Amino acid sequence: MQDKKPQKPNGLLYHFVYGIAYLFFKLVYRFKVDRTDAPDSSEPFVLLVNHISNLDFLLPMLGMYPHKLNLVATMQMFRMKPLQPFLWWLGFIPKEQFVSDPKSIRHIFDMAKQGGNIEIFPSGQSSYTGESTQIDPNIIKLLKKLKLPVYSLRISGMHIALPKWNMSLPRASRVELKVSRLFTASQLDTQSMAELYPQIVDALYFNDYDWQQKNRIKSLRPRCAEGLEQLLYSCPKCNEEFTMRSKGSTLWCSHCGNAVNMDEYGFLSAAKKDDVSFKTPPEWYTWQKNEYRHSFGSTSVYSEPCRLFRISDAGKYLPVGEGTFYLSRDMFEY
Repeated sequence: MQDKKPQKPNGLLYHFVYGIAYLFFKLVYRFKVDRTDAPDSSEPFVLLVNHISNLDFLLPMLGMYPHKLNLVATMQMFRMKPLQPFLWWLGFIPKEQFVSDPKSIRHIFDMAKQGGNIEIFPSGQSSYTGESTQIDPNIIKLLKKLKLPVYSLRISGMHIALPKWNMSLPRASRVELKVSRLFTASQLDTQSMAELYPQIVDALYFNDYDWQQKNRIKSLRPRCAEGLEQLLYSCPKCNEEFTMRSKGSTLWCSHCGNAVNMDEYGFLSAAKKDDVSFKTPPEWYTWQKNEYRHSFGSTSVYSEPCRLFRISDAGKYLPVGEGTFYLSRDMFEY
């Protein structure tokens, strides 16, 4: 990809996309925004957002309007060639996921010098379970160097509405956005990384099922469990792996017949008295992860030969080398 410099969003296109997104999220998701602590001046800022679904890139636009944002977005979006020019016009800044990307950092600083508002998803990936994923502490170093006020935008309800394990159809539900002032530039300068990091984690923490337990937003159509076996692959009754199947609102084990139903709020329950279930996918996933970890002895290591590839800007897989993949209870490495 040509090393293009970032630019402020094109006003006409930005307002057009905002209008389309507003209608969609209002009609389908009945979204609400709490802008009590939103910026009230033209001073540039950094916006940190929790990452809960694949449609999150549109929601900060709704939450921070009329402020225009320069979103740090995955390079995968830029590899969709028909979208490329529109992403540049909207002020998106490309970044490779899960690796250090000096070019992206340079673009962020260039945009900040132009007075742009930088939008970042610190977790770097959307959630499969509906609960927060880990945030890289290095985000603090970037914020300190930018020396801009920092705001947070917390998205709630988007996983319940559009879970990553089933994105075939949007589920009519409700989505809430809350804008909060996180740090002033002086607070970034005077507080240490150890002081700043927990505040970011707390501001962006989410568990959509805790939120749903309080709000009880009923879907306008029955909740569908199809695809949930991609996340919950281990049966809590017989402990067999990769035996879970789904259809409609039911998840069951093909080995022992254990069955679980998903209700109209997205919660799980045993289909029969002798069936075993967790109430939410995050609880099930946590149990599943711990079971897998315990299956490894303290010194057990799984290894397998592998080939390593990188993705080019054109979206092609290019060979990098060959080696061995190691997996133990506490880590994996190549």
